[in-house]
Amino acid sequence: MTVQEVKKQIQSKRLNRFFVFTGDEIEAQRIYIDKIAEVTGKPVKRIEQVQDAFNRRAGILKISNVFVCRDDMEFWKSATIPEKVNELLGDNILIIQMTNIDKRSKACKAYTNEIVEFQYMDADTLYKYAERECSLSDDNAYALIAVCENDYSRILLEADKIRRYAEAEGITEDKAFTDLMQAGVITKPPQDAIFDFVDAMLRAQICRAFELLEECKAITSRSEERFSRNAET
Repeated sequence: MTVQEVKKQIQSKRLNRFFVFTGDEIEAQRIYIDKIAEVTGKPVKRIEQVQDAFNRRAGILKISNVFVCRDDMEFWKSATIPEKVNELLGDNILIIQMTNIDKRSKACKAYTNEIVEFQYMDADTLYKYAERECSLSDDNAYALIAVCENDYSRILLEADKIRRYAEAEGITEDKAFTDLMQAGVITKPPQDAIFDFVDAMLRAQICRAFELLEECKAITSRSEERFSRNAET
């Protein structure tokens, strides 16, 4: 299933009861989960294991939920057929968020129609979201997107820094963005730092080279941070 297909289900308010969300774009997953809860009138309830969502039919108050479960490997390995999952859910909706999916696994084949992969959005799409968060020029908005490596979650975090700094200093958000970039508060992608590091070494700019070396080391830590953030969301 594609993200667009989920969007159409939300717009028509005719939603499946079982989804598997995966991919790097965690913030988009959160937005879609909240939207599903909104249009169905079902509260989001996070659970530790999928089993907690089964046989939880609406009681006297007719309350059902959008159950969200992260990385239940025991359920994943069971590869329970979707028809059985739907039967056990009753009026509830279940969204499983999987950090990584083995394409060779039995569950991946069983849930082909339920898996929705959220990949990073392109710059033009993200521009529309970025301009809602900050009053930046086109060049700076696209620069922010590039610095955040098209990660919407990071764009939201950096945009918040820009707004707060601009308000505190009484300056425009464009000026705030430039200042924060120069100060290293908004960091460049580590990949860019590698090329700058090589250039600094060739120019014998020792202090600058050591600063960039630390940024280069961030390549590993950035990957670890992203994995950790995905696992916790």
